[in-house]
Amino acid sequence: MGRPVHDFFVAEAHRVLTMYALAMEVRFTVGPMPFAADDIFSPEGFLPLIALRADERMREHSITMTGAERQALARGLGLRLQPNPDALLGQTVEIATLDRLIDPLSTVRLLYLAEASDTILGLETGAQIDCLPLLEKFAPPQNRNPNRTVKWPLTKPHSPQ
Repeated sequence: MGRPVHDFFVAEAHRVLTMYALAMEVRFTVGPMPFAADDIFSPEGFLPLIALRADERMREHSITMTGAERQALARGLGLRLQPNPDALLGQTVEIATLDRLIDPLSTVRLLYLAEASDTILGLETGAQIDCLPLLEKFAPPQNRNPNRTVKWPLTKPHSPQ
């Protein structure tokens, strides 16, 4: 049997955001160290911060909706944050299970994630983005030193169950 849908969606969200940044030819650094887009958008990287912002925006927009649309957006992304001292921001994120991956709500969730990425990271075509200010603002103290040795991925990959 395949892996759980929520694992696939997290991977898809991660890949879509990575492809989005790559298509825009964005380069990332944390201080003097270059970082790959897939590391920046990983569940152990900046994805928890991006997902929290996307979830907040979905819930804000639900107020202006009615009926089923309001209910769907009011649920947000269905985030689950877990403490992880090895993660860049001290936590990893999971997004709630979806019934289908090719449905309008999945598309809406990905659009909110893309918007949050733009807002938080300042994505612009051809930009070089230093994520150190975000790291200093949101990371636990032990992760704030840009000269510390960081090995990616910050956590071991989960095996499909």
